[in-house]
Amino acid sequence: MTANQFEMAINQIGKRVFISYRSKDIKKAQKVKDYIISTEREVILFPPEILSAVGEILKPFEFLELMEFILDEMHKCNTLIAVDQGDFLDSYWTQIELTQWRRFNDHPQAFSVRVNEESGSIQYLGELNLTTLSNDEKRLWIRISNGTNRKLRESNPHTMSIWGRYARSCFLVPCGACGEHFLVSKEALYASVNNEFKTYCPHCSRGPFQFSEGEKNSTFYRKPIFIKRIGQKKPRLLDVSEILTLLVNDKELPSTIKLVSLPDQEIYTEGTKNLIGVATSILGLTALAGIIYFFSSNKDDTN
Repeated sequence: MTANQFEMAINQIGKRVFISYRSKDIKKAQKVKDYIISTEREVILFPPEILSAVGEILKPFEFLELMEFILDEMHKCNTLIAVDQGDFLDSYWTQIELTQWRRFNDHPQAFSVRVNEESGSIQYLGELNLTTLSNDEKRLWIRISNGTNRKLRESNPHTMSIWGRYARSCFLVPCGACGEHFLVSKEALYASVNNEFKTYCPHCSRGPFQFSEGEKNSTFYRKPIFIKRIGQKKPRLLDVSEILTLLVNDKELPSTIKLVSLPDQEIYTEGTKNLIGVATSILGLTALAGIIYFFSSNKDDTN
């Protein structure tokens, strides 16, 4: 599709637009923002790494807690535009943004564009075929949001009782040697930071991994933790359902993720099984990207 088709599509776009993009494509996203602003529309474009910095690792709980920082603004928008340079869905964050967009809209309106690498022209790829979440899925996300929202947690500490064993007690670590992910208990990780424990990948045995603390910022209640990359393999893309499973699971881990902890350490659950009964809803969110998101037949048109 051509730039003229994008101009025609602008007529369908609402007055407040949320732009979703990969951090590496920020300059292209800014170009899309500037163009949409020129059509007298308001645009929400969060700066890159506002949720997490390059090399930073998080606890499973924090993957969803951080989304609360942008949900209020997203909720006020009536159109989402995805800046897709061919790998838009190769990110947990873009996946979760699409999921939340479906949650907030009964008829989610979303479009996909691409910015030409050479000319800088904006190519309209078409409308995204998104469906709204089911009522069960919406209820699940409401409970999750209530548990991750800091203001609600401060006013009602019992919201934390919905989380499972691994949600806040472990960090999720990617391995650049084998491409898999594993959990490291917070005790083992901080011992590694202080050179009192050596962390090796439980999948491929590469290591030891080096972790360091950054300067505390306004986003978090703790100092950020960074990992020094081992190997050059791109880590496997985490599915939203894997994060949700880690949030609520009190027993076994997903088969794709293993655990590293201190010798003889037992990780205790901090929550009840309030969310375990909705495990089927979590499974229903598996492969969100591949099932509910596809582009027009002209996605690869380079005109």
